[in-house]
Amino acid sequence: MKKILKIFSITILSIFLVLAICLAVVLFNFKKVVNKDNISNIASSVDVRKIEIDDGKTVDEYISNYTDNNDLPKKYINTIMESEKVKNLIDEKIGELVDYAVYGKEIPYITSEEIENSINYDEIEEKLDIKLTDADKEKISNYSKDASSKINNSIEKYVVNLDNEKTNDGIKLIRFIFSTEMKIYVIISIVIITFLIFLINWNFAKSLCSLGISFLISGILITGFTLFASQLFNMAKMVIANKDFINSINKIFGYVKMNFTVTGLVILALGIILIIIYKILKKHLHKEVK
Repeated sequence: MKKILKIFSITILSIFLVLAICLAVVLFNFKKVVNKDNISNIASSVDVRKIEIDDGKTVDEYISNYTDNNDLPKKYINTIMESEKVKNLIDEKIGELVDYAVYGKEIPYITSEEIENSINYDEIEEKLDIKLTDADKEKISNYSKDASSKINNSIEKYVVNLDNEKTNDGIKLIRFIFSTEMKIYVIISIVIITFLIFLINWNFAKSLCSLGISFLISGILITGFTLFASQLFNMAKMVIANKDFINSINKIFGYVKMNFTVTGLVILALGIILIIIYKILKKHLHKEVK
C-alpha cells in the first residue's frame, strides 16, 4: 500500500511538473510575442479607415464629414493618411494600446502636436502637385486637433470599457497571468515539486529518472504543439486573403516557431540527459551491490 501511494504521489507530482514547465515556457515567451512592436507590425496591415473611432463612425466616415463641413479637400487628408509617418504613428498607438490592456502600461493618448509633427506639407504638395496656402495649413492643423480629440474619446471609451466590473476582472486576471509575479510563482512551483519528488523518492537516481521523464514529456509536448500549430498556420494562410496581414503574422510566427521549437528541444535533451545519468547511476550502484 505504501509503495502504491508513493508511485501515485510521484506520478501526480510529475504531471504537475510537466504542466509547470510548459506554462513557464509560455509565460517567458509571451511578452516577446505580444508586445508593442509586433502588434504595430500587425496593425500596419489593417485598413485603418474601417476602424470605428467615435459614435459608431469609421475613420473614413469621420474624414468625409469633417472635410465636407470645414471646406477642406478630402484629398489632402487622404494624402496625409497614406504617409509613412502618420501610418507609423497610428500603428505605434495601437501597439501601445495593447500594451496598456495586457500589461497595464500608460494609456497611449495622442496629441494634436504628434499628428501635426507627422504631417509633411512638402509631401502633400509634391504628391498632389499643388501649393498649400497658409489658410490650407491652418485648416489641416485644425483637423489635427479635432482628429486627436476624436481618437482620444475612442481611447477613453476603450479604457472605461476595460475598467467596468466584468471586463476589469478579466483584464486583471490576464495582467496577473503574464506578470513577473506569476513567472516567479511558476519557478517556485517547479523548485518545490522537484524537491518533493526527491523527498518522496528518497533516492537520488530514481528522482533523476522522474525528473528526466517529466522534462522529456514537456519537451515532446512543446515541440509537438509548435509543429502542429505551424501546420494549422500554413493552412490558414491559404484561405486568408489579406497578404499584408499574413506577412506581418508570418514574421512573428516564424520567431515563435523557432523559439518554442528550440526551447522544446533543449528541454527534451535535458530530459534524455537526466535519464542517461539515471541509467549510469543505476548500473554503477548495481555493480557495487554485487
